[in-house]
Amino acid sequence: MRINTIMFDLDGTLLPMDDEKFRDAYLKSINSFIYGNLGEKNFTKYMLYAIEKMQKDKDGSLTNMQKFIRYFNEVSTIKYDIFKRYVDEYYIKEFDRLSCNAEKESLVKMTVSVIKKKGYNMILASNALFPKKAIEVRLKWSGLNAGDFSFIANIDNMHYIKPNLEYYKEILAVNDVNEEACIMVGNDVDEDLIASELGVSTFYLNEYGINKSGVKVNCPQGTYIQFYEWAKSLPDIIKG
Repeated sequence: MRINTIMFDLDGTLLPMDDEKFRDAYLKSINSFIYGNLGEKNFTKYMLYAIEKMQKDKDGSLTNMQKFIRYFNEVSTIKYDIFKRYVDEYYIKEFDRLSCNAEKESLVKMTVSVIKKKGYNMILASNALFPKKAIEVRLKWSGLNAGDFSFIANIDNMHYIKPNLEYYKEILAVNDVNEEACIMVGNDVDEDLIASELGVSTFYLNEYGINKSGVKVNCPQGTYIQFYEWAKSLPDIIKG
């Protein structure tokens, strides 16, 4: 079957960055903002607890946000609906300041442009832990925008998170994409390349590669320049 769709991870892939460095800066930043507005010192503690529980929750009837709120409220004395106003404000006013934790890589925009011009359907398959607004801000850091993608996975429209295979099954189903017609591009072996277990082809962007399991990577792989050359080698999609 001819490939017609490419899914992309964001952090460490389309957005060059050290994931752990960004994570630490993000948690410190949002916790400080919440503390400054509500006086709650443990927001990120509750948030991380909720995310850990979300990852294990296989209930497909609830969105990730619904699961997050349920688990957050299990441990927080202040319910999430009180926090939400300030979390939304944080993503509007403060989140963009974290751009210093991402690298500028012109090859990313060039590569996406090449793939887009060739006619491929492009899906942003970042882990669905952030609201769409936060994802759009990070896309801006990489020189891209939401309009480049036909679908953007986020905490409100997804029911699973990586590395659960149901995450990829959901994206394929929602977008009516056959797994054999799709390539997943990512920098995390365990979270991104796992899509291959469904029959999805993969490309390992290894410049900011993460391979905690230490498994051998057998798919096409390379740095940003090699990713660009790979994109140029893709056949054009024939319309009609």
